[in-house]
Amino acid sequence: MNIEEDPYRRPEPAPRGALELGDGPLEFSTSRSERNSGPKGLGGWLIVVAIVMFWALLSLLGTMGLTSSQLAALDPGDALRAPLRVRMAADGLLIALNIVAIALFFMKSRWFPRVFIAWLALGALAGVVVFVLARQIAGIAPEYSYRFGGAMVSALFYGGVWIAYTIMSDRVKNTFGS
Repeated sequence: MNIEEDPYRRPEPAPRGALELGDGPLEFSTSRSERNSGPKGLGGWLIVVAIVMFWALLSLLGTMGLTSSQLAALDPGDALRAPLRVRMAADGLLIALNIVAIALFFMKSRWFPRVFIAWLALGALAGVVVFVLARQIAGIAPEYSYRFGGAMVSALFYGGVWIAYTIMSDRVKNTFGS
């Protein structure tokens, strides 16, 4: 019996040629390594990062105004002035770092991830320092204790999530070249 006559053998597949699109061969405008390098550009979760930075800038300006009015309302010898002054100074520094981070973000600078992480870490550190200073004050009103504690927990959680994203994201690495 001849192999060509064997009814149980699968026929040979047709030879494969180049992929075709219409009348001509299909051509890719990028190389395979460029296509497989991952996401790049100010898209995906980086859009949320931009929104977060602008929202945080507005929030910091509001917090600074609130802290300033609280400082003005307190007696000069009040122990609560120390944590509020630290909060005010930290907010001023955070606003400056935020503006720098926003500029670096839109310039797609390789320094953006570092400045963004520093901004988040400084915000969390400021929250912890202000909370510890406030807890040292005997007889502090509970609303201040809750406010400083809530701000600290929020800054730690929020900063931790975005720091992890910035360090681990392929889009951040590809966009900012870090």
